[in-house]
Amino acid sequence: MHKTIFISIIFISLFALSCASHNTKYDNPATWNHFNIYAHTEDAPIFKQLQIDLGISPLMESYLLTVDLRNLQNEFVILGGENNSGSKTFSWSTLSKNVQDGLLKYTGSNKEKL
Repeated sequence: MHKTIFISIIFISLFALSCASHNTKYDNPATWNHFNIYAHTEDAPIFKQLQIDLGISPLMESYLLTVDLRNLQNEFVILGGENNSGSKTFSWSTLSKNVQDGLLKYTGSNKEKL
């Protein structure tokens, strides 16, 4: 009887840890590979530098950025969002390493998982 209870407790604990680990990854914006950022240049320097990397002129104070890194053969960013006909798509490799890292690590509330 005690052995059955002990095994049940271990099984439940392992299941709970597995679920917590999965939710943490989903809830951690730094792990996402497809997301929007409602960028404001005053929030982080990378949002200004991104525009410089892409040759945007004049610079915008705010914009919608979609990052899609789900396909290693076709990684890209969309300035203006996925559903806007006036949006512009750029290769992920166009961005400097500093901006790429900054976007991936960015955890502001204006970053949403897609």
